[in-house]
Amino acid sequence: ARAELNAVLHAELARVRATPDDSVTSAVANTPDDLDDDEIAAQLRVVLFGAIETIESLVLNTMAMLLAHPDQLALVCEQPDLLPNAIEESMRLVTPVAFIERWTTAPADLGDVRLGRGEFVGVSSLAASRDPVVFPDPARFDVTRANARRHLSFSYGEHHCLGFHLARLQGAVAVRELLDRLPGLRIVSAAEPAGFAFRKVPELHVAWDR
Repeated sequence: ARAELNAVLHAELARVRATPDDSVTSAVANTPDDLDDDEIAAQLRVVLFGAIETIESLVLNTMAMLLAHPDQLALVCEQPDLLPNAIEESMRLVTPVAFIERWTTAPADLGDVRLGRGEFVGVSSLAASRDPVVFPDPARFDVTRANARRHLSFSYGEHHCLGFHLARLQGAVAVRELLDRLPGLRIVSAAEPAGFAFRKVPELHVAWDR
């Protein structure tokens, strides 16, 4: 499957070089840098599957958190403008991308540890997004939390998620439609969030009123 997808992506690279367009693929394929086509294809695979898995997790986790906290759900229903912040708070507590991989580009000090160039650094965005110094009472789900957007679900800096605007829009539309179309929506059973790199509620069984 990987070989077949790579063949599609390599053909797409050839197409956008012959006829450039406004796509991300065209921008990367036609920008001089040190990436060869296999490396570009690897990045395109990440973008493709990241945009599927993470949105699924964002919607599922937000619904699970809202339904598990009826008081917070009531606030969102009474004040629809709170929904975007409720999604941010859900991403903070149940981070869709829970582990971020980085490599140092130059020697650096991280706390008391000296890192050389090219060393692997693993960042737990799940832990960072529950830092009590940044988020008071970090285990509490609070749709009114003023700084909920400071989570690291979309990473940070020059590696910030390409599709973060679209992700927020998709999440808000999906959650709002579920709440509007399924009155009395409630949990029948739910599993605890799981996953090391991608994290979500693996099963959420719900019922609603006719």
